[in-house]
Amino acid sequence: MYRIFNYLALIGCIVWLLLDKSPEPVVVLLLTIAGFFRDDIHGVIGKNIFTLTPKNQLIRDLESARYSFINPEFINPGILEDLSGWISDHGDQIVSINITESNKSNRYHGTTTIEESDGYPIVTSSTEEGWVSYQYIGCSFSGVHIIQTWRNGGGSGIFTNILLVTLSLDSSLESNGTSHTKNSRFVIKLVGSMPLGDRYQGNVKYKYGLLSISSCRGMRSLRKTGARVFVL
Repeated sequence: MYRIFNYLALIGCIVWLLLDKSPEPVVVLLLTIAGFFRDDIHGVIGKNIFTLTPKNQLIRDLESARYSFINPEFINPGILEDLSGWISDHGDQIVSINITESNKSNRYHGTTTIEESDGYPIVTSSTEEGWVSYQYIGCSFSGVHIIQTWRNGGGSGIFTNILLVTLSLDSSLESNGTSHTKNSRFVIKLVGSMPLGDRYQGNVKYKYGLLSISSCRGMRSLRKTGARVFVL
C-alpha cells in the first residue's frame, strides 16, 4: 500500500511540474523519489545520507528466527544478565543489545549447556565467577517475550527474575571514513523486569495474556504472595 501511494504521489508531482514551472513541485518531487529508498527501520538515500525512522518489525516466531530462546542458535544467557542489571542498582541501565555481534563475543564468554525440562529447555552459561540460566515462558499477543532467569555470583544466593523483552531486526551504519555500509542486526530490547528474590521456589506460567506468579514455597525468597499480571 505504501508503494502504491508513493507511485500515485510521483505521478501527481510530475503533472504538477508540467503545469507549474516553479520550485515547489520540484521539491515535492524529490521528496517523493526519496520515499522509494526507505525501509521499515532505517532509510538510506544515496551513498552518504543515513536517516532513521522509528518503525521496526518485531519477531514473534522463534522457531524460524536466527537467534532463539528455544532452539539453536540460543541467545547467550549473559546478554539477559546484562539486561537485568546489578541487584544493587535501581532502574534500567542497559535497555538493548545487538545480539548479532554479541552472542559469541568475548564479553559473554562461558561454557553453555542445555538442559531439557518440562516445557522449554533451560540454557545456562557458566564462568569462574558463577552462572546464569534462563527458561522461556511464552510470547504475548503484541510480541513481548517472557523469560525466567536465575543467576549466581559464586555465593549461596540464586536470584530469580522475570524479563519482558522484544526481538527485532534493524539496520546500522558502518563507516571506515571513506565508504559506508548498511548492515542488518538482531536486537533484543528490555521492556520490563519483575524480581522474584533469592532462591525463589514457585511456578511461573503465561496463558491467554495472563502471567501468573505463585508464592514461594521456600523460606528465603522475598516473594511471599502470588501475583497475576496481564501482558498483552
